[in-house]
Amino acid sequence: MLRLASPQLPIGGYSYSQGLEMAVENGWVNDPDSARRWLEDQLLLNLARFEAPLLLAHCEAAARDNWPRLLQLVAEHRASRETRELQLESRQMGYSLTQLLDGLPELDQPARDCLAAADEPGLAL
Repeated sequence: MLRLASPQLPIGGYSYSQGLEMAVENGWVNDPDSARRWLEDQLLLNLARFEAPLLLAHCEAAARDNWPRLLQLVAEHRASRETRELQLESRQMGYSLTQLLDGLPELDQPARDCLAAADEPGLAL
């Protein structure tokens, strides 16, 4: 768990805004109430409906050693990233997490093969 808080990872050193900067610049988020609404919308409209179910599917595929399914889910997640900023965010996080996973001695060979088979690491892998 401590490795996930590392400054080597984007999540440890800083976090991505997910459009918050633009929302502030456009005046959509300008006080605590509008910030709360914006965060609730992010959680309810994106995280709960897409990201969390996709994460669950990733975990289930990995738990079953279903590496082809995991790679398919990675491709689906990559295709869902509609802006260049989101694509770059996902790619950077993917590379960082891949390096973290590759350094774990307990990672078995099929999982390592799956990492190597990914065209391009993403947030989901």
